[in-house]
Amino acid sequence: MSKYSYVSIERLQKGVKVTGPVVPAGAPGYDGAMRTYKHVLIDADNTILNFAVCEKRILEDIAREFGFMPRTRDDEDLTTAYRRINTALWEALERGEIAAADLKIERFRQLSEVLDYTAISRPVAPEVLNQQFIARLSTCGEVVPTARAVLAAIAPVVVITNGFAEVQRSRFAASGLNEFISDLFISAEIGANKPDPAFFTHVLSHLGNPDPSECLVIGDSLTSDIAGGNAAGIDTVWFDRSEMIGEPAPATADTHPATYRITRLVELKRIVLGE
Repeated sequence: MSKYSYVSIERLQKGVKVTGPVVPAGAPGYDGAMRTYKHVLIDADNTILNFAVCEKRILEDIAREFGFMPRTRDDEDLTTAYRRINTALWEALERGEIAAADLKIERFRQLSEVLDYTAISRPVAPEVLNQQFIARLSTCGEVVPTARAVLAAIAPVVVITNGFAEVQRSRFAASGLNEFISDLFISAEIGANKPDPAFFTHVLSHLGNPDPSECLVIGDSLTSDIAGGNAAGIDTVWFDRSEMIGEPAPATADTHPATYRITRLVELKRIVLGE
């Protein structure tokens, strides 16, 4: 039996399932020069940067500092409540229903409505909560497990992210992943968010307008990464984290079918390198 772990990569659109060994960089049989895609476009948050860990840590720190309870008045976990609100607003942003500047404050305005403060603490303005959150998030370069090894094997990659420029650039600087990244495209700098075709048109233009068949989009979001890549005619890899985080698969999995589905980031190496 091989000493290397076995993975399954599901080719969703063609119904083909490929199973085989993943060979680490430097191991016998590994050829770092072999790439099945010339341009690898990869999402940031919860794909290679561990936003979930940063988010939970920061919210818990802010709660202690400003004196509100770890559960809301509705007895919902603080982080769970914030994620529910924040996810809905980012999806609204993807649909063009809210501006990024308004999203920053609105998420904490909605959260403030359910916060349960201690007897000696006073309510904090949403603007202050957002300022505190952004400042701390900017220094959190937590990386998804195996991301460094995977990026080292498939580098260079192009990062495509919906986010705020001052936050994302600082986080990547803190992450130590910049050595594997040739370009970093941030929605706030482009003026368009994934899945808007304008976002992908901008990225492809800066890459010299390659044929879409030479490109691959990877991300955990069906509504932004996969939908945007599909619309641009690019093969897509959905990093399905649902089993990993103990949640049911998104209902949009059928609406936005990816070319490939992976459940562990290490599986990406076989797709990109043709191993």
